[in-house]
Amino acid sequence: NPPYIKERDNALFFEPVNKSEFGKKWHQGKMDFWFYFLHKAIDLSKSEICFITSRYWLNSQGASKLINRVSQTLYFANVLDIGKLKVFDAVAGHHMVSHFSKIPKQMFSYFKINEDVKHIENLYSSTFIEKQVLSNLDVFSKNNEIILAKDEFNDLNEVLPLGDIFEISQGVVEASDKIPSKALRSNQYS
Repeated sequence: NPPYIKERDNALFFEPVNKSEFGKKWHQGKMDFWFYFLHKAIDLSKSEICFITSRYWLNSQGASKLINRVSQTLYFANVLDIGKLKVFDAVAGHHMVSHFSKIPKQMFSYFKINEDVKHIENLYSSTFIEKQVLSNLDVFSKNNEIILAKDEFNDLNEVLPLGDIFEISQGVVEASDKIPSKALRSNQYS
């Protein structure tokens, strides 16, 4: 259970690690401090790693280095998705237990607890736990995210980026000291 500390508002806490060779290699903006713990575990472990963490890293931009490293060096052995259920009294959020292996595994078990965290005692027999078998090859998307539920976004490879369908631009910026040339051409500021 590594410490969950977001970099925002905690720069002084991150600074000593960020300045180290290890930190320079693995730091990225918007990361969580616990990412360093998984990077270090990857360096030290010979076979297996198991952490309870928040779930948000699976699709966080600040976790792209970590997700990339996990996809290249680890295999999920089991995942227990606790979701919104309360695990720690003083900690809010969605939690998961990730059991990783350095030994190649094509498939792994994904469990999602519903209703009450007490059902964790009956992982294999409870009707309150969704069970799926997932492929380590299929859970890593091209967008550097980890998708753990088969029915979520069935095939992300067929999804078009919004910019391919619509023109995307920044909206109105109050008190801007610059006017974009595109806005001048469209007579927006006339």
